[in-house]
Amino acid sequence: MRFYLPSKLQNMKKKKNFKHLTDLIGKGINIQENPKSTKNKEQQFFLDIITDLCQLEAKSQIISSTGINVMEYEAGFLQVITSLLEKQFGEFKSQIIIWWVFESIDIDGEVSALVDENEKEHIIATPKQLYKFLKRYDGK
Repeated sequence: MRFYLPSKLQNMKKKKNFKHLTDLIGKGINIQENPKSTKNKEQQFFLDIITDLCQLEAKSQIISSTGINVMEYEAGFLQVITSLLEKQFGEFKSQIIIWWVFESIDIDGEVSALVDENEKEHIIATPKQLYKFLKRYDGK
């Protein structure tokens, strides 16, 4: 059985496919990503990391509740995670992130308040709220 392409599709197939963006728009053109897009990617990267860390912590709590001690196993991973967070976000922010992920929720499931340098309490219940809180410390 054979299929025949309509003549329009045959002509489209014959046209040259662009291999590089410069083939399309010409050389010497400087292309930059929209700053808003860059910020959105940065925020999504942060939210993905925090969400994954929260899921790992929840799984760890479930395993611990069964009587299995995973602290020895987790210690090395937590050190690596902390080091990577410090490299990406700095020591100050990484300490807040680690506290929020691993210590901010008490045994009853209540979110503890974070007290800032002005003695103001902040209840941070979601990764997005954490992101916005930490953005206040950019450049400081």
